[in-house]
Amino acid sequence: MASKVQTHDYKIKVIDPGREWRIIKDDGTNYKVVARGANKLICSCPSFKYRGTCKHVEMLIEQQPDEQEKEETKEKKRLIRKEWTDED
Repeated sequence: MASKVQTHDYKIKVIDPGREWRIIKDDGTNYKVVARGANKLICSCPSFKYRGTCKHVEMLIEQQPDEQEKEETKEKKRLIRKEWTDED
């Protein structure tokens, strides 16, 4: 007999960009995730307290672009602006 896995839809509310988020489940349950230092995220959920990580932290990590991706995006924007100004 297969076990039934319950899935939830989560919303991420940015409280302080890059520092604090509120993860809100579809049933209204919510957890606070905060950045401590450059590479440490801490969640208020019970799983994080027990394991030292949780799906909320992992979800935020997956959604954050890495530094190379940020630089590539900046470069693309710079080139687009340059193209627009060069056309005049």
